[in-house]
Amino acid sequence: MALTRKMLKAMGIDDEKIDQIIEAHTETVDALKDERDKYREDAEKLPDVQKKLDTALKASSGDESFEAKYNALKKDFEEYKGEVTAKETKGAKVTALKGLLKKVGVLDKCIDNVVDITNLDDIKLDKDGNIVDADKHEKSFREKWSGLIVTEGEKKPTPETPPTDGGKTPMTRDDIMKISDTSKRQAAIAENIELFGGG
Repeated sequence: MALTRKMLKAMGIDDEKIDQIIEAHTETVDALKDERDKYREDAEKLPDVQKKLDTALKASSGDESFEAKYNALKKDFEEYKGEVTAKETKGAKVTALKGLLKKVGVLDKCIDNVVDITNLDDIKLDKDGNIVDADKHEKSFREKWSGLIVTEGEKKPTPETPPTDGGKTPMTRDDIMKISDTSKRQAAIAENIELFGGG
């Protein structure tokens, strides 16, 4: 199903967001086309290699050592074809997935990390390079990555700032002993030496 302004308008999305979604979708499609063309060029070279191998085999029929080399080369050739196809498929899935995550609203700086931990085997593409059951994946991503999504009117999450010296939360002896980092634990003991019978 093609992504159109009419469809997005019918979903109640405002014009500014529609422009952003269309732009992201266009970038995704253009990237997919570029990758497809690159892999197609590689694939177009493969039949010539096969012809050369076949010709060489016919010219040296009866030579067992040559036939063994031919079979080894043919195996390498088939493996290379498989690798090209796998890379093409993976690249297309990653590009489509990034586009969907952007559409969902995942923060740009988090998209690569989300892609890295997403099982690409769960992502299927149609002949146009679009994610199959995109609505289902979109819903799943909205639930799974809600902490990384900024909805309209929300402020972007900012890292918590540590309290100033005047706003330190008092630590107990148990709190300090639970610190796994040795140097941090020793520093905390030194700052709260009274809890350990010192000072």
